[in-house]
Parts: sequence; structure tokens; C-alpha cells
Amino acid sequence: GNENNLVEITTEDSGPAVQGESKMVRFKWDKSEGSARTVEVAGSWSGWTDIHPLKDMGESFEDNIIIPLGTQSFKFILDSGHWTHSHQYPVDTDERGNNNNQVVVLDTTEDAEPLGMTAQEQEEADFKHLMSEKDRKKEEQRG
Repeated sequence: GNENNLVEITTEDSGPAVQGESKMVRFKWDKSEGSARTVEVAGSWSGWTDIHPLKDMGESFEDNIIIPLGTQSFKFILDSGHWTHSHQYPVDTDERGNNNNQVVVLDTTEDAEPLGMTAQEQEEADFKHLMSEKDRKKEEQRG
């Protein structure tokens, strides 16, 4: 039965190491920088191919993306076509003269907090709450 123990140990060891190589990072596009119906993020960590949509939070578009440790470049994509950078993040100009935002993800970087409800979800929740209030009042009147 010794072999089983060995297997268990190795899986446990590899667990945290893999996790430690990437972090949950919050990306945020402030609507004051430019209004858009949709905002997405693409970055060097996926070779600019993995487009991640941000959630409409009311004043901003935001979401958490798991990205590898190190210095990563990224851009915001407004309305699916307009690639741009934000003034809220450091800007790096590459050898072709493209301006990209930069984020440095360290081992010590805290994982971003889970995102709250989006503006739309908030409205729906408020609406449901209002409806249930009305229903409760009806019940009281009936009783």
C-alpha cells in the first residue's frame, strides 16, 4: 500500500505550485475614459488571442482575469473593434510604437476580491425585492 501514499504526496505538492504561478487580477475600464457598449481585455499572456469581456458595473466595466506572474501587457477593446489603452494603468510603448497597458503580477500580489453584482444584476435584484414586497403586502391585506 505504500505506492498510494507516494501518489497522494506528489499531487499535493504540485497543487499550490501551479496556483502560485498565476493570480486573479482585476481589470477595470472607467467610463470617464470613453463610453462603450462593450469592453473587453486582451493581453500578452495569451498572445493577444484570448479576448475576455468585462462586466458593466455602472460607472465602469470590470472583471477578474487569472493571468501568469510577471510583467504583462494588455489592451482594452471597446465595442469589439477599437483597441486602446487606459490612463489608469502604466503605459508601455513597444518597438512598433504601440501603446499598451502594463501590469506587474508578483508572487506576493493579492488575488483580486470577487466582483460584486453588475449594474444590471443589481437592478434585477432590486426589482425582485420590490415585487416580493408588494406580494407580502397583498398577503397581509388578505389575512
